[in-house]
Amino acid sequence: MSLTDLKKSKTDKGKKKSFTVDEFISDSENYAKGTPEIVNEGKPVVEDVDLAATIADAQKMAENKVNTPSPQVSSAPKPPVVGQAVTPNPKYKQNRHFKHATFTLSKEVIEELNRMSVETKLAKSLIIRLLINHTSDQDLIDLAQDQSENID
Repeated sequence: MSLTDLKKSKTDKGKKKSFTVDEFISDSENYAKGTPEIVNEGKPVVEDVDLAATIADAQKMAENKVNTPSPQVSSAPKPPVVGQAVTPNPKYKQNRHFKHATFTLSKEVIEELNRMSVETKLAKSLIIRLLINHTSDQDLIDLAQDQSENID
């Protein structure tokens, strides 16, 4: 399965409504207010997301990440150990060019990933990247704790 297979599927494209440029521009003000008429015509209303709660959760996550002590890293680069994850190049994060990846998942995992995507309204590939980042962050925290225990 490749990450392109995990994209949200477009269901029932249906017939596109024709409208003029002037109608579209005038509806852009409604869109900015959150009540578009032309763009959402005929589409079901999606549940409103509690924006304040979402922002508060994001701030808590950011604070936890900032308050988490980072492990001591020596300036000399070390060769990677077999079976150990390689730390990404900092320049990679700046340019964020994603590449296609192919991997195998069980049917149960695919169903769970689909469920998570529907419930969180996030792309499946984003969920996978978040899980990878979370586990690698947890590995760093565990490593730092192990090192601090060895020093004591």
